[in-house]
Amino acid sequence: MKPVYLSMQAFGPFAGKEEVDFTRLGENPLFLINGPTGAGKSTLLDAICFALYGQAADDDRDPAALRSDMAASHSLTEVEFLFALGEKQYRIFRMPAQDRPKQRGEGFTMQATEAKLWEIQADGNEILLIPKKATEVTERVVELTGLTAEQFRQVMVLPQGKFRELLLANSQQRESIFSQLFQTSIYRKIEEKLKQRAADIEESKKKHDQKIAGLLESADCSSEAALKEKISQLAPLVEELETKKNLAFEQFMLFEKERSAAMALQELFRQKESCLHSLATLEQSRGQLRQTEHKLARSSQATLLMPLIQAREEAEKYSESLQQALQALALQMVGAGKKLEQTRQQFELATSQYRQKDDLNVQIHELERYREKMRLLQEKQVENERLQAVWRQINQTHDEQLLARQHKQQQLEQAREKIVELRVFVEALPEAVQQLDQAEHVLQLKKQYDALLDKSQALQARAMAGIASVEETRQSWQALHEEDTRLQIQWHQEQAAQLASRLQLNEPCPVCGSTMHPQPAQAQQALLEKADLEQSAQRLEKARQQLQNMENTLVQVRTLQEALAGQINEQLAALGDSASVPAPTLLDVCEQARKRVKQCTQARQSQSLLQEQLAVFEKALSQLDETLQQTREKQQTIRLSLASLENELKLRLAELPESFRDANVLAQTLLDVRQRLALLQKEYEMSRQAFELASQEHVQLQERKAGLESRQEQAIVALQQARQTCQDQLGQHAFDSEQACRLAVLSAHERQALEQYVAQFNRQQYELEGQCKNICAQLEGKTPPDLTQMETRHEQMKQLRDQAQSAWQQHNETLNQLKSVAAKIDRMHEQNAELEREYAIYGTLSHVANGRADSRISLQRFVLSVLLDDVLADATVRLRLMSKGRYQLIRKEDRAKGNSRSGLDLEVMDEYTGIARPVATLSGGESFMAALSLALGLSDVVQAYAGGIRLDTLFIDEGFGSLDMDSLELAIRTLLDLQASGRTIGIISHVTELKEQMALRIDVLPSARGSRIQVHGV
Repeated sequence: MKPVYLSMQAFGPFAGKEEVDFTRLGENPLFLINGPTGAGKSTLLDAICFALYGQAADDDRDPAALRSDMAASHSLTEVEFLFALGEKQYRIFRMPAQDRPKQRGEGFTMQATEAKLWEIQADGNEILLIPKKATEVTERVVELTGLTAEQFRQVMVLPQGKFRELLLANSQQRESIFSQLFQTSIYRKIEEKLKQRAADIEESKKKHDQKIAGLLESADCSSEAALKEKISQLAPLVEELETKKNLAFEQFMLFEKERSAAMALQELFRQKESCLHSLATLEQSRGQLRQTEHKLARSSQATLLMPLIQAREEAEKYSESLQQALQALALQMVGAGKKLEQTRQQFELATSQYRQKDDLNVQIHELERYREKMRLLQEKQVENERLQAVWRQINQTHDEQLLARQHKQQQLEQAREKIVELRVFVEALPEAVQQLDQAEHVLQLKKQYDALLDKSQALQARAMAGIASVEETRQSWQALHEEDTRLQIQWHQEQAAQLASRLQLNEPCPVCGSTMHPQPAQAQQALLEKADLEQSAQRLEKARQQLQNMENTLVQVRTLQEALAGQINEQLAALGDSASVPAPTLLDVCEQARKRVKQCTQARQSQSLLQEQLAVFEKALSQLDETLQQTREKQQTIRLSLASLENELKLRLAELPESFRDANVLAQTLLDVRQRLALLQKEYEMSRQAFELASQEHVQLQERKAGLESRQEQAIVALQQARQTCQDQLGQHAFDSEQACRLAVLSAHERQALEQYVAQFNRQQYELEGQCKNICAQLEGKTPPDLTQMETRHEQMKQLRDQAQSAWQQHNETLNQLKSVAAKIDRMHEQNAELEREYAIYGTLSHVANGRADSRISLQRFVLSVLLDDVLADATVRLRLMSKGRYQLIRKEDRAKGNSRSGLDLEVMDEYTGIARPVATLSGGESFMAALSLALGLSDVVQAYAGGIRLDTLFIDEGFGSLDMDSLELAIRTLLDLQASGRTIGIISHVTELKEQMALRIDVLPSARGSRIQVHGV
């Protein structure tokens, strides 16, 4: 990223609009941002960071505090920044949330945060990428630059007091920065994918083992060998029982056929009696049928005459409506005549009053001239009030600054006392952390133990409910099985009865071959359909599947109970004596330890902060003295401006008449005159329109009356013709009156009901006669059967069949369940073998990639450590030059203690001692040289890698003042070498030697009315 143009308005110390054209400094310049302390040099970095990310270069400053205190109220704080990324250029406009004057009326309103982003094409045209939302602009900038605001400040902008952050960052912080810069997130994704894959394989293997154990338990077997032995012993017994069951079933079916034939013959005799009774009942209602047919014929004649009657009624209604309309129209014409005369008089009066408009226009022009003078007077009054407010504010600021200096002195003394008090807590921190870790570990184990107990109780309740459900479902299945067996026997009995009904004397039986048929089978009850047997079989199969599913579910619950019991025992062993301690008590102990750690940690942070504040407070006292002097100069300037403005207000007031020196009175007078003129115009126009409308209405009513009279004459003739036609037709169809005709008409529902009655009567008679004839033909020469003896024998054979079926079914179900368990276990072993082969690959890769090997370095951190070595090699070249060969940056390769992340920590090798030591031990000037070398090396290496982020620009805020003359010269020489390789480098400093050596400068010039910027370019 390279800056091209920067514009600031009402930003920091810049009250007006200031512009910086970076192209005037040349291509890839090395330039100085120069100015006295407090002039606003660092504000340029704030403006760039604010434009890009909506934050200042120093994250301690609130963006809302960036508004200039010296800016006019109507001047909004805003920043515009144009920058280049490779061959493309972008422009950003951003303003913070701030108060702005209302467009109408007095006071202020809140201006919300706003930002826009454009892409500038090669031909100069701009494309608006984001129209208004500040958050979307910030997200797009992060996407374009590849850097967040924090990372931008660490690698491209080294703000005042922050240049050591990148140098002193720990491994975790440096990993976050480097992974973003070098775009190594793909390695992190590989680590996560391998870890998840290995965990999934382990979990699947564990589940399969648990299922195998659960299946063996459901089969009541201690091992797979015992399961196979049980199957081999049960198979021959099942075959023997199946043979006995089939024989009993065949004997029962033969008897069922004989019984079914007898029951079918008995049913035919009953149907014959019912049919004869129905025919006799139908013959008794034939008289009602003839009455219904006569009523239908009479209704057909009346339906033909009803349209004539309706036409006559409509003609009477139409004639009556015309007469009523003529009467209403006569009343309207009387009212319209009165209205016409009234509107004519009002129009003549309004015309005479409208002639006053010329005098009112002259009066309005004079009042407008006074209002313009009043506007100029009010502007000066507003300016006077603003200066008065500024005067009061500057006086208040002066008093506050005096108090602030006293407060800073008190803070300095209090900080020194507080450091001594906090030392006791800081020394106790390691012991407190150890106690907290132990308490949290015990509490976590206790929570896991309690959760496992709750889960165990829930599984126990679930198992009890499952046992009850299985037993209930088993009884339901047994009942369905008995019903299905009964239907099977009945079906075969019916088939035997049908076969027996075709036997002839002296002809062989197709079943046994005998020519004698002493006891042929007979149907005993209503015939079964094949669909009834199929539905019964489906119900039985559905019940069997439901029973099997519930038994499998019960097995799974028991498997989970065993696994859970093992976990509970492990937790008990881990807890030891703490298992009996309630969780709330452990939680209290943990909370007390946490409070102690927090107290010690806060004490250590406070001590570090106070030590830093000691130097800040001393520097702040000096700055407050300078600020007080500047405040007094501002007081003198505002005092002179107020005196000049008061004289001008007196002159403006004298130009207005006494009666119009009140702005409200003048505005109300002008409003009244304008309203009077508008009222005259409105009354004239309304009276004219009302007169024209009344004239048109009177003419329309006269035309409407003539049309109604013509239509009334035609309606009278049509009514007379309709009455005569209706009377003639009633006589021809033998109706005495219209009322008799109306009564004869039937509704569609009534007519349909009568027609259905006639048709149903005839159809029922025909069906009964045919059915009776068919049944008599079937019963010719036959007598009713005796079913009592057959029922007794049927019950005996049924009991024998059910006993054989029950014995076979019980043993066969046990055998099938054992075979199903064996097949499932075989499939589980095959799946486990495949999972073990996969884990041999993915588990090893995950172990290495996630840093669980001996080196404790993950894949991404290993890649970043190689990249860091390249950065340090490049940085060391510059550091050795600036430190005159004494220092070089190296990566600490020793593994960190415990589980802390390591591999990216830095050390400095001191050639004077030959010992590597932490970079935090460097002095201020040495730290600056090391941080500068690291930033420059990082810039070179990032751009050297394909796809890396382009770091074309570096801003350095202060730090040169801590260097001696020789080191300063070496640092400048290093930056010149970097500039020659295509970098833009900006140095913010007030060091005199830098100003003398660098011709390319951006000078920041302070003044009482705000700082200004001058660019000294090529």
